[in-house]
Amino acid sequence: MNRDLRNRTYGQDQGLMALDRLGVWLSERRIRRTVGSFAGLQVVDIGCGYDATVARSQLPAVASMTLVDVAISPVLRNHPKVRAIEGRIPKALEEIQDGSQDLVICNSVLEHLWEPAETLRAVWRILAPGGVALVNVPSWRGKRFLEFSAFRLGMSPADEMQDHKAYYDPRDLWPLLVRAGFSPRDIRCGRHTFGLNTFAACRKAADERDGHTAPPSEYFPFPRHPGLLAITSELSLRGRRKMFGQFMEATEPSDRTRILDVGVTPDVSLPDANYFERLYPYLHQVTASSVEDASNLEAVFPGLKFVRTSGVKLPFADQEFDIAFSAAVLEHVGDDDQQRRFVVELLRVARSAYLLTPNRWFPIDFHTMLPLIHWLPRRYHQAILRKVGHEFLSRTENLNLVSRRQLRSLFPPGVDVSLSQHRILGFPSNLVAYARRVDSKPESTDEEQGDALRRGHSGSARPDCG
Repeated sequence: MNRDLRNRTYGQDQGLMALDRLGVWLSERRIRRTVGSFAGLQVVDIGCGYDATVARSQLPAVASMTLVDVAISPVLRNHPKVRAIEGRIPKALEEIQDGSQDLVICNSVLEHLWEPAETLRAVWRILAPGGVALVNVPSWRGKRFLEFSAFRLGMSPADEMQDHKAYYDPRDLWPLLVRAGFSPRDIRCGRHTFGLNTFAACRKAADERDGHTAPPSEYFPFPRHPGLLAITSELSLRGRRKMFGQFMEATEPSDRTRILDVGVTPDVSLPDANYFERLYPYLHQVTASSVEDASNLEAVFPGLKFVRTSGVKLPFADQEFDIAFSAAVLEHVGDDDQQRRFVVELLRVARSAYLLTPNRWFPIDFHTMLPLIHWLPRRYHQAILRKVGHEFLSRTENLNLVSRRQLRSLFPPGVDVSLSQHRILGFPSNLVAYARRVDSKPESTDEEQGDALRRGHSGSARPDCG
């Protein structure tokens, strides 16, 4: 095939064959589980195909849908939410404004391009800060299967296989994403569909102006990250409502209780994102903080105050708050010593701390959806993560799961700690720690108590893996 003469769109000349329909269904399922809710999003589907099979099911939910391909069905072109751009990729993307899109889908496109890097750079350009790109491509393992089904069995269009220019394993796709502008810490790249495809979810840094790169959240970033692909947002919210109820019962806050929520996200697209702010009744007493720019939450949750932070050190006075709340942050702050400093810092700025973190001994790690391997010693666990494409999560500074015993060991002397668990199907999936300062010397000042907490555990040994 001439390298520049593709002028027909996938599905334009004939309906999808059985194998194609299966592939589309699997891709749509993966994308839907990664994004969760499309409600209110500005979405682009690059190389959408004539009928935009993957994207069109989300038209009722999105704010707008931009479809890009060499030809698009008139039915879609006339849809009030659709902007149709017909032309060759990547040149057709020049019509899309910089930083204007919340979500870009690039499904089974790169393998048809001689210069995929140009398209990925355009994807990064049109994404809004905090926006997400989803890229799905066939792998080298998939090449053999696809060609056999097309050329030998006739179960998929042979001309589509003839148009393939390359295949991509995670090690092939990841460098292209980095060169396009995505930060390594904001890329999740791995295999799926029995290794026949490579799938990447990439978030554009929340604030490109100062070079800040947003850290991963428990969900990436529409919660966030292939980390919880098997759990939908609605199911997740059910569990979070229960955990929120446990928080309210344990702490009994009033409309005068000052609360600091450490580790919010600017994402508001999913019902379980920032669930504390969605459920808490006294937002005028809540200060939210994050290393990301989540100042948009002040408009979404009237009464809330947002303060951006730069790391573990929090820009607040000793005992400024009654409760420091932190959900699914502890496992991302670093090694054991950094986790200990994080806990001490929470108890410096608040009289009590309420922490939730995934339980290391739950059979599945929700960040990777891989079973049991996180029970191995750390070096073996991390080696396996690197092998299966989770390079980012294979580093201790990005993922350090704790057990109940380890969680208890993070708290310094002079603190009363109550531990509980949230269960899924009878298994303890999340650990909950409610810690309150116990003043052994009632006459001591807040400053003296803060100094004591900072000195606590300064010489502690690393806890075992119990």
